[in-house]
Amino acid sequence: MFARVVTYAGGDPTRVEEVISAVRDRLDPEVTPALGEAKAFWMLVDRQKAQIYGISMFEDRDKLRRGMNAMDKLPDPAPEAGGRRVAVDVYEVALAFERE
Repeated sequence: MFARVVTYAGGDPTRVEEVISAVRDRLDPEVTPALGEAKAFWMLVDRQKAQIYGISMFEDRDKLRRGMNAMDKLPDPAPEAGGRRVAVDVYEVALAFERE
């Protein structure tokens, strides 16, 4: 499994909810077909710093590549809130644990 981690920063801390809402609207694969390759998505937020991490999970390298090609073309969510994409990193998931 692989994780694509996008970091957004520099926005207005009072407008973080707008960014969350914009990303939430994109989670439907019919709205954003690029997410069709993703197995899961998590958003980590530090509201005081207006720093956001979007983590998309992919089952294999092929799905990661297709998903990245499509998602890299998406505009930043809620640009009027002032934040921007400052990093995109990819990690192999070496260990995962979840409870049901």
